[in-house]
Amino acid sequence: MHYSRIPPAYWRDRLLRLRAMGLNALQTYIPWNFHEEERGVYNFEGTRDLFKFLDIAEEVGLVVVLRAGPYMCGEWEFGGFPAWFLSNGSILLRTDSEPYISYALEWWRNILSRVRSRLYSNGGMIVAVQVENEFGSFGNVADNPSDARYMRKLIDEARTILGNEAILFTTDGGNVNSMLHGSFNDSSVITVGDGCSNVTYCW
Repeated sequence: MHYSRIPPAYWRDRLLRLRAMGLNALQTYIPWNFHEEERGVYNFEGTRDLFKFLDIAEEVGLVVVLRAGPYMCGEWEFGGFPAWFLSNGSILLRTDSEPYISYALEWWRNILSRVRSRLYSNGGMIVAVQVENEFGSFGNVADNPSDARYMRKLIDEARTILGNEAILFTTDGGNVNSMLHGSFNDSSVITVGDGCSNVTYCW
């Protein structure tokens, strides 16, 4: 359920409907361009009040899987990236290249610091945090050193800010190649296969 697509007046109603269907968890993306339309100016008020949405979810008995970006897809404009990325022409995205990596890490530190207190391990409702989104369909950490450095920087920064108790995961297509291209075969992050009929295979 995407808070960014629902007027705040309906948040509680929609979340209660999830509970009424027997669900105990939800996933939501954080669209970067919804909160930083102008570089360095962050907006979490009104329709953009992510934290109110999270608190209501907790109040009605839901835990949250937070898909924090920096890239989100979600059929959202520019994958959630701010339009100001393009103010000086083209930019190489989603890899360890300037100025993108500086922009991404600045946002990443900001948003993770804001949600840290709401982690389940800190008494909150966030049970897991996604790093990037379906990166294996775009990049390749196995064969491209810049892509590997990019994902490592995001994972390491998330671990530093959120702590060792936080559950970090990546989501990729439910096949071996997508997961190998989008994540790491080690203990730094859980690799999840998306859209797979065989749960054992995808895990």
